[in-house]
Parts: sequence; C-alpha cells; structure tokens
Amino acid sequence: MPGNRVVLAEYFTSEDVTLLFVVRDDFTRPEVVQLEISLLELRECIAVEFGRADTIQRQPDRGAARWNELVAPLVKPILQWADRGDTIWFVPHDILHAVPLQAVWIDGEYLIERNPVCCSPSASVMKFCQTKRSPATGRAIVFGDSTGDLCHARAEAYAVAKLFGCSATTSSQATKSRLLRELSSCEGGIDVLHLACHGRLDRDRPMESGIVLAPENSSVDCTASLRLTAAEILQLELNVGLVTLSACDSGVNTRRPGDELLGLTRSLIYAGSPSVLVSLWAVDDLSTRILMEHFYAARYRVPDEAGSKPTKAEALQIAVTRVMKLTSSELRQSPVVLTPRDLTPPGRPDKPHTSPWFAPDECPFAHPYYWSAFSLVGDWR
Repeated sequence: MPGNRVVLAEYFTSEDVTLLFVVRDDFTRPEVVQLEISLLELRECIAVEFGRADTIQRQPDRGAARWNELVAPLVKPILQWADRGDTIWFVPHDILHAVPLQAVWIDGEYLIERNPVCCSPSASVMKFCQTKRSPATGRAIVFGDSTGDLCHARAEAYAVAKLFGCSATTSSQATKSRLLRELSSCEGGIDVLHLACHGRLDRDRPMESGIVLAPENSSVDCTASLRLTAAEILQLELNVGLVTLSACDSGVNTRRPGDELLGLTRSLIYAGSPSVLVSLWAVDDLSTRILMEHFYAARYRVPDEAGSKPTKAEALQIAVTRVMKLTSSELRQSPVVLTPRDLTPPGRPDKPHTSPWFAPDECPFAHPYYWSAFSLVGDWR
C-alpha cells in the first residue's frame, strides 16, 4: 500500500458548468475538465435524495439512483489519472459537500472499492491539517452510548478501547464534564478520540450542532445543554491524531458565502485534530459498529515485516468493503449481538431487517446507506 500516489480532485461549480481540477505530484500543471452540469439541477436532486436517512435507504443501489447519474460524470474523468489503489483527495464545492463521492458507481464498482478516498473543505485546510500531525502515542479516549439506548455503539466503544488498552466511558458516566476533564489531562496527546454517541444537527445554528452526552444529574433530560457543541469544540486545544464521531449527521455542515463550512468538522480541525471521521446522515448502529471495528483493526494493527500499515484512508477502504460484502452467514457467526431491528432492507419495505431473514450468501449491508455515510476529512496518513 505505501507508495501509492495521491490524486487531488478539486471542483468549482457555477450555474452552467462544473470545473474539475486534477493535480498529482508529477504534474507540471493541473488537468482541467469542464463538465456541462447545471448547479441548480445538482442542488435540487441532492437536496431531495440526501435530505433524510430513510430517503437514502429507499434509493436503488449500484448506480441506479438519480444522484449517481448526475455525479458519476464528475468523478469518472479522475480515473484516467488515478490508478487502482491511489488515494483520491476530494475538495468538493457547494452542494457536492453533501454527497458521498466514495459511493459513486463507475464501471461496475463503487469508487471506494477501487480507491481509498479522503476529502477536505479546501486545499489550504489540508495543509493546515498536515502541520498538526504528531507522533503516535498508543493512547485513546473512548466514549459511547451516552444516552443508554445504543447497544451496538456501547459494544463498539468497548471494542475500540480494548484495542488501545484503555477503558471505555459509557452510559451515565459519559458526561460532558468528564470528557473535557480527560481531554485536558492528556499530556503528550492521544492517537484517537472516539465518540460513539448520538449527534444533533442544528441547520439554523450550525455552531450549536453537537454530540449528545450524559446528564450530570440523572434527573435532567437530554436537552441541547448536554451537547458538546461545535462552538465549544472550537475553544479547545486538541492534541489528537484522529477524532471519530460515530454519530448521526456529525459531518453535515452548513455552507456560508465563499463556500466556508460551519459545524463540527470545521471546529474539530481548527481545534487541532489533523483528521476527522464523520457521518453524512443518521447511521445504522450495527453496521457502524462493524465498520469501526474493522477500521481500527486495520489502521492500528502491528506493522508488517516491512514496517508498514494502512493509512487512515486505506483502513477506511478496508472497513467499508468488508461491511458491504459481509454475508448474512458471516454476520450470524460473528461475535456481534443481534437484536430485534426496526429497519427494513432498501427496496423491500415488506421485510424486517433481521439477519435470519437474509439468505446465507446475501449481504445485509450492501446498500450504500450502511457504509457510505462516513467520510475521512483532513490528513489521510
């Protein structure tokens, strides 16, 4: 894996055309592709198809969705300059920030199957992220299931904590004050801050979006006052290699003039984290648990004989492809605890989403809804 190139793909959308700029280390100047795609059409389509998680679930998979018809032509030109295995670094523009570009279906496969993917709000932000990279410490802070209703998020937190040899803070112990106290006491920094909790998106006040933590007093309801908000995060000084928000809508940001993004992602980056793993919509807790366990196992495993291991982008690719291709038989044999589920398989509203329903060779999480929500923002290494 090490040694594969990084290909920068940056977009600029206007009312009538979209410009794609492709850069590689060996280019003397950017390659520029002009695409006759209407910004209005993109905005209308993406606003409808990515407005709600249940809408995303109902979309046909394998490239038949309307958004894929519009977006795939924006991505396909990149492949002439990106070999299989090269990391594609996207810098979206305008409404493209809301699209899981890794889930674009091209030439019989999803992009993430062909290439590791990362993104950043701008090229300059990536440079800022890379200056924040620090040596590994082997330490982590892990919080999960702060509201006591996400059994798989709690199990996910325990699994991640075990990998780093630390304890997971869950349920009523996962308070804002405890999290802030642990962050302030981490001299020398940590590799990972992992938060497997509910997220709350405030589109009208994006800096009030946040991660829901447990009440300091059990008699207090979970209200906005219990959130660790984007505004509060912006005031922190994080010495963390990666922040993972295994939470609903954690990566959804509000755009302002100049294409500046406001929300949790920007706050975490400017607070000092070089890499952020966030979600674009309300995620399924079981598939997310499996994805996260594979991501951390790949990224933080012991290096091979050559002293190498996957980058963060490559580890996410490994985890995503594992989730999408996981069969029902393999799921039933895995150590995850299956519980009754209210979800329904995409395209089959008459069937409950339970593992026993699926044939042994079927893949319960093949649909992009289950694996494409997570985006790696910032430093991919």
